[in-house]
Amino acid sequence: MKLSSMNLILWGCVIWMPALFYVLLSNETKFKKNIAIGVTFPQEAREDAELQHILSVFKKHLLYVVLVYSQLPFHVFLFRQQPASP
Repeated sequence: MKLSSMNLILWGCVIWMPALFYVLLSNETKFKKNIAIGVTFPQEAREDAELQHILSVFKKHLLYVVLVYSQLPFHVFLFRQQPASP
């Protein structure tokens, strides 16, 4: 399988995106001005066990999704179909 320079550039632009998404979205689970994952919570909700569980489950599922999405560029390049020659 021969990779052209266009494919390498495209692959280089895509391969790091899942890691970036993980870093950005996992950072959203930290409280900043009583806001976590885009929701404003009261001050006393920071220590709530149920909320902490929800945030940890969100981070775990986020990791699973990112791991799946990080495999997609490899599969696209490994299993793509070659154009039919005339």
